[in-house]
Amino acid sequence: MPSYNYAKGLAYFLNAKPVTLFASAFYLISYTIRPEIKEVHYEDRDSFLSDDDGAPIAIFSHGLGGSRFIYSTFISKFAEIGWTVYAVEHTDGTACTAVGPQGEIIHYQPIGKDENSWKDLRKSQLEFRTQEILKILDKVGRTNRDIYLIGHSFGAATMFNVLLKDKIRDFNIKHVYLVDPWWYCFENESLQNLKIKKKVFVKTAITENFHWESQDLANENIKRANVDFWEEKHCPETSHQDLSDFAVHVPRLLKIAGQTGLNGGIKHISDVFEWFVI
Repeated sequence: MPSYNYAKGLAYFLNAKPVTLFASAFYLISYTIRPEIKEVHYEDRDSFLSDDDGAPIAIFSHGLGGSRFIYSTFISKFAEIGWTVYAVEHTDGTACTAVGPQGEIIHYQPIGKDENSWKDLRKSQLEFRTQEILKILDKVGRTNRDIYLIGHSFGAATMFNVLLKDKIRDFNIKHVYLVDPWWYCFENESLQNLKIKKKVFVKTAITENFHWESQDLANENIKRANVDFWEEKHCPETSHQDLSDFAVHVPRLLKIAGQTGLNGGIKHISDVFEWFVI
C-alpha cells in the first residue's frame, strides 16, 4: 500500500475496529512486504511497451474492497514471465481506496439496507468498471500483442461484462482468466444476454467456499451460454481471499478470521497461476 489512506480504507471496508489500530497494522505489514514493481501509468504505455519486445499484456481488475496493490503477489507472477501487467484501480466506490482523476481520495462506498437499491448500485458500478476497462483497452489494446483479461470476484464479473460489449471485437483478446466471478448482477439475466461477443477462451477458478444457490445457478447459466469457450476448475481447501497479499504474508491472521483456506494464499496463487498460463 503506497499510503496510510489505503490501509485506512481497507480497515473501514472490513469493519475492523478500532480503525486507527488496524489501519496502522495493515500499513506496517504492507510496507514490509511490498514487492519491487515498476509502476507505470497507462498514459505512458508507448515508451513502456516498446521495451518489452512483444510481451503479452495483462489487465487485472480487483474485487470489492480491493485495490491495485492488494494482489501484488498474484499479478507479479505474470510480470515474472515477461508480461506487461496493468492493475486497474476502479474509481466507482468499490475499491477500499482509490485516487480519482483530480487526485481526490475515494474510499469504499457503503451500501444501504434495501436490497433493490443495493443491486441497482452494483449494476451501475459494474457498468462503470466495464467502461474503465474499455478505456484502458483503447489506450493499450490496439496492438498485435496478445491481451489477457484477469479478474477476481467483482473484478472477474467486470471482465466477463467487458466480453458482452460489441467494442471488445476491436482488441486482440487472447484469453480471459476469472477467479471466483461474483455473478450477483447477472442472476436474473436470460441466457441470450450472457453470450460473449468475442469468441475467446475463458478459464474460471472457483474456491471451495464461494458457493451459494443463486451464485451457482448463475454460474451454470453463464457456463451453458458459452460452453464452447469455457473451462472451469474447482479448488478444494481454498478460500475467496486467498489471492490477496495478506493471505500470503499473514495467513494465520486471516485464518483466525475465517478468511483464508487450508492451503493458504501462496499455494492457491501458484496453483491458479500455473493452471491459467502453463
